[in-house]
Amino acid sequence: MNKTAKIVGYLTIGANDLRNESFETASWRREHRLTPGEYPIYEGIAYGSGDIIEHKVSVPTVIESDYFPSSFCGNLIGKPYDTTQNKGRTGTWVFSARPSYAYGYSNVFGPHEKIRWLSTQEEEKEVQMFGQTIAEMRSEPLFANLNDPFDLVAYSNSILSDAQEAMVRGQVDIARQFINKAKYFNDQAKSILRKAS
Repeated sequence: MNKTAKIVGYLTIGANDLRNESFETASWRREHRLTPGEYPIYEGIAYGSGDIIEHKVSVPTVIESDYFPSSFCGNLIGKPYDTTQNKGRTGTWVFSARPSYAYGYSNVFGPHEKIRWLSTQEEEKEVQMFGQTIAEMRSEPLFANLNDPFDLVAYSNSILSDAQEAMVRGQVDIARQFINKAKYFNDQAKSILRKAS
């Protein structure tokens, strides 16, 4: 997908469901356990396609098993493949489809996953409130773990420092957006702690 891809929605993963990944070599496969959370769905030009629009979402996973044996004409070469040798390692499950391919979404996502598409009005409201969309806030590289309430609180405190700096510079509207961002991440932390208790 090209660099001008934009966020058009979110995929929410609600449980540690399993997903299979297949490869061009028919017998190769990998089984992923999805990490619950909310992940941005991007829309952009499919890599190497010229002008075909696609949606793409990447979800962090833990690998359960895989199968990548060496073979020649369908016959295994060498030792039998240990399907558990990569179990527990981190991975990524990627789903992509053309926007018009509605069957692709309903066929792939189960009862613990839901898609929420952004409307232009909703995006504009988020940008006005936070200075960016919620998906963009949640995909910032400055902090890693959206599922750790203590990380979220630490991150919101650093955002409040940015708000103070903006106020010193007389940037009242930017300070307001930073404060709204800090409140958002504090609310996320409270929600995680409530679910855990």
